[in-house]
Amino acid sequence: MSNEFPTDQTAASPAQLGAVVASGPAAEPESGREVPVAVAKALGSRARQSRASWLAGMVAVVLGLSACGGEPVDESAPSWTGPPPTVTSHALLDWDASAVVLPIDAFGMSPREASVVFAAQNILFARCAGVSESDMTNEIASSAKMLSQDYVFPMRLYGFWDAAYVARNGFDLMSQLLADKVFYAGQSLAVDPEVRQRCYASPEVAAMNIVVPRVQTSEDDPAMLLSRLSFEASDWTTQDQRWVEASESMGRCLGSQGYSLEHASKDGPPTLSVEWSDSWSVEQRQSAVLASAQCNDSLGITQSLGDVGATYQQFLIDEHEAELLAVRVEVESRLERAHQILREAGLE
Repeated sequence: MSNEFPTDQTAASPAQLGAVVASGPAAEPESGREVPVAVAKALGSRARQSRASWLAGMVAVVLGLSACGGEPVDESAPSWTGPPPTVTSHALLDWDASAVVLPIDAFGMSPREASVVFAAQNILFARCAGVSESDMTNEIASSAKMLSQDYVFPMRLYGFWDAAYVARNGFDLMSQLLADKVFYAGQSLAVDPEVRQRCYASPEVAAMNIVVPRVQTSEDDPAMLLSRLSFEASDWTTQDQRWVEASESMGRCLGSQGYSLEHASKDGPPTLSVEWSDSWSVEQRQSAVLASAQCNDSLGITQSLGDVGATYQQFLIDEHEAELLAVRVEVESRLERAHQILREAGLE
């Protein structure tokens, strides 16, 4: 897997979870490969994702993950009032996949569930596009491949972490996302662009979009509530004094190794990202990021801030429980329909 850092792209957005939305392709400027619109928005078109260490502006998302930052500030979200809450909920860290699971994720699709729904949507898209029998056979095979891989991606909600993962895989999240993954329905089909867009927008295909925080394809998407609450909790997390203290600790740790924190935005919270020069080689950047991840791990920053974020999420979950349960009912409905489609295709 390449460790190359794409060079100048727009700010990245956060990532979370472990699923990618089937929402159609978007050109990736550096490599020329197509990536799904939601992935492009989630990562931004910016390959230097590791430098956006706070909530860097997100539009709609996946998996959505920022290389080094948290989630975007929702300007309409109310500020947390009162003292910072005592931690009562916890983030689950997956050190193998370098992923972070937060409480809100329970109301969306798990990586396995997303794979099931995604595979079914691929078949629906092929039917909508009116493909040949041989192409349909190929798409069923493509759906089988989707079923064989869970959409779990590395997340940098609180800076680079999981040094062992960084050492093994490097720090270029885009390359990791693109490696051996199918990202959107009909990805392998050569169909007319108008047909592609019509089928993506068709009610039957759209009704099989995955439902995960930070990934939505329209304002009325069930994932919108998950995203809004996730962003709001993340906003509160960056306003918390524990975020400030984590940044100060990171600065001291990086300083002891000859590095420094990236300069914080005037209007944003303190950063958790290591600073580097554009003139540095890939190897120098990799060393800086590895040092940053080692500091993060030794200080327990991703776990501690993840727990803070989880606590804020749980507060919002309690406030919106009925709405969130309705989202989960919709998830179960999509899963039931997805399994039916897969059985009809001989995949279950």
